[in-house]
Amino acid sequence: MDKTDVSHFHQIDCDEIWYYHAGVGMRIYVLQNGALKEYLLGMGENMKPMAVIPAGATFAAKNIDKNGYTFISCATTPKFSYKGFRLITKAKLKKRYPSASNKLLELAYEKV
Repeated sequence: MDKTDVSHFHQIDCDEIWYYHAGVGMRIYVLQNGALKEYLLGMGENMKPMAVIPAGATFAAKNIDKNGYTFISCATTPKFSYKGFRLITKAKLKKRYPSASNKLLELAYEKV
């Protein structure tokens, strides 16, 4: 992902595994069962080279350093299908997680 790229909040109906390969690293925000979990993907301190996002979780990601890039790959199991993919709007995010901060809301689309 380039410095301006963002993986906006979305859900998929399969587990997704993110693998770090190079760059500044990523912060992945995962909302599930009313709780926020943050993963730091990379090779630095407190970072891990892999993160597993469970099926049905609402999640988004962005580079840790807005001036850098991160080379990642993802795998899903079972196989990915757009039928099981849903983008999450700001309104839906606020409704499901009323305490969502502005830093999280900026990672959701206004409209889909």
